Amino acid sequence: MKERRLIGKGKRGTLAVIKFPMFMFKFYSRITRGKTLGARVAVFDEQGRVLLVKANYVSGWNLPGGGVDPGETLRGAAIRELREEASVEPLERLQLHGIFSAETSFRGDHVAVYVCRKFRQAQFTANIEITHAQFFPTDGLPTDLNQGARARIGEIISGADHLPDDW
Repeated sequence: MKERRLIGKGKRGTLAVIKFPMFMFKFYSRITRGKTLGARVAVFDEQGRVLLVKANYVSGWNLPGGGVDPGETLRGAAIRELREEASVEPLERLQLHGIFSAETSFRGDHVAVYVCRKFRQAQFTANIEITHAQFFPTDGLPTDLNQGARARIGEIISGADHLPDDW
């Protein structure tokens, strides 16, 4: 069973990490939100490598990103997630690649994918959510890369000027 780590109050008011079964997280999300919306960013460095992150609550690598908070824009969420997950600060406006349905993993979930090519990165430090943030050559992506991330990277590096019909 997949699990997601959440932060909660521990003994004496301190923050504690608790394991929360993924099906319960999805159930909670469905009750509190009719649809879910996320933002991810494909960050490419000057050598053409792509930035990937590894979270401690799911297996494999993915593009940096996460959920859009209430009152937050898609672009705002993408920028916040880049800072939180990989210590990356975009130096120019993120470009929208597309908005995609993530129905296979969670019914009603949609993800906006942005592209970033000019950025500054501070020293990454592993945290409670993200254990690794690393650039990979696009011809040497990890075998355990998320299927959706692999598809989006392929679309971006191919230079396709159209979006898939199912976005």
